[in-house]
Amino acid sequence: MEVFIINEKKYKKLLKYLDSIFTLEKVEINPNGLMGVHYYGLIFDYYFNDSVISVEYLDIKDYFQSKYNLQYCDTKSLQEQYGEILPQKRCMVIESVYNILYLSHYKCQEIDTYCILNKIKNYLSRINIDVVEQKHVGVCINENSKIGDGFYCDVFKISDGVVKKQLKKIHISEENTCKRFKYEYEMMKKLKDCSKIVNVYDYNDSEKSYTMEECNECLYDYLKDKVDLELTEKLKIIDDILEAMKYAHDNNVIHRDLHLGNIMRLNNDFLVCDFGLGKDKDVVKSLISSATPKNSHLFLDPIGLQDFTQLDELSDIYSIGKIIDYIMCNGFNSTEHIFSFIVLKCTSRAKKDRYKNISEIQEAIKTQLKGEENLLKKEEINKKIELGFYDLDVQDYIIQLVKKNKLCNYIVNKKAKNIFKIILKMDMEKRFQIAKEINDNYISSTGYYGWDNYSLFGIIAYNIYINEKNNNIKQIYYEIIKKCATYRFEINDLLDKLI
Repeated sequence: MEVFIINEKKYKKLLKYLDSIFTLEKVEINPNGLMGVHYYGLIFDYYFNDSVISVEYLDIKDYFQSKYNLQYCDTKSLQEQYGEILPQKRCMVIESVYNILYLSHYKCQEIDTYCILNKIKNYLSRINIDVVEQKHVGVCINENSKIGDGFYCDVFKISDGVVKKQLKKIHISEENTCKRFKYEYEMMKKLKDCSKIVNVYDYNDSEKSYTMEECNECLYDYLKDKVDLELTEKLKIIDDILEAMKYAHDNNVIHRDLHLGNIMRLNNDFLVCDFGLGKDKDVVKSLISSATPKNSHLFLDPIGLQDFTQLDELSDIYSIGKIIDYIMCNGFNSTEHIFSFIVLKCTSRAKKDRYKNISEIQEAIKTQLKGEENLLKKEEINKKIELGFYDLDVQDYIIQLVKKNKLCNYIVNKKAKNIFKIILKMDMEKRFQIAKEINDNYISSTGYYGWDNYSLFGIIAYNIYINEKNNNIKQIYYEIIKKCATYRFEINDLLDKLI
């Protein structure tokens, strides 16, 4: 079973806070009882000496060593002593300090201990750590395995790769809700052979829970951190969703609640989950017309806002269209992309004008992509140029840019600093042609005051110069380096090396 570990950044943040509060000026007491050197140190020993636990241990060092197997020194901050401790022992460090403060009667005029304890407790709660207090005994700090929740359910981590979805206690007495919850499990169990639908394992009727496959994050969280996904990545997500929903529909299961939160990422795959509002047409149950609260998000077929029971396969297709649009536009409200027509057809106001099944959407995407092969190829070429990878496709593309006098603009727009690796692998005629093109147009492409672009061209010119065998070509790049050196110190340093 995997041990939950407190996030390192959040753990160190708490240590820093405690250091800032409990580091004060102290006075060293000599063996003969006289005051000695003044110094700054941790004052937890003041609290320890005025607590009930001081009776059990020789001193605060004995307390840390005996109870928690930790070494303690008041002249070192908590961060110094325990910042790099084994991750599994982070909870022990927090508990040891919290107990001293919690069980102490010591009053410091500069510190409101009660307020500090509340702050620590609230902070720990926000990062899923429970503080269980027992008067006169102390506290126990445990990792809370709860990793998420929804309107009806909580989700707990059980082990590596397995989580438990459980009805909230307030809903366990609701018969219809319990039936709906088990019905959801049964539908997902029916679809277990599809690799693009989250696996469920065992159902526990007594606690109204079931175990399921643990995923990394939902599609919404995944997309919000992505500035601009490659088209191939977007296609992967869309293909996975379509594969899952085709399997579901082929097995007479309708989802009726498709949105970004119900599509999960598991490593490199995207899986559909949460069939809580779904419908299995092979099973006749009163739950089909359940009064379960309905979603009202932007992915729902509008007919569902009026009558949820009217949602069907074509309503799932409406939701899929909205999801495709979101993926293609990175969340912006737009339908200007290669699948614009597909989205419009999926989300047509009249159901009869929508695609009749998932297979039709898959075929429409394939047809559209055939006309977009050049776009995909261009993206692939751009990636190769970015990495400095040479092949004939890359060479032909660069020569086309040269003929159109657009190579310098391309270098600036793509920050193609590794293009010199590709140029050096071409024959002399093409290298000379490229050198002339760069020399003629690099200044205008910098934007005149685009100083960073002078560095870009200067570095490219320098790398070609030191590896080029032809003196005529070398001379062209030498002049470029000289010009760029007048604007950028780093290029001037490179010029000095050549001189």
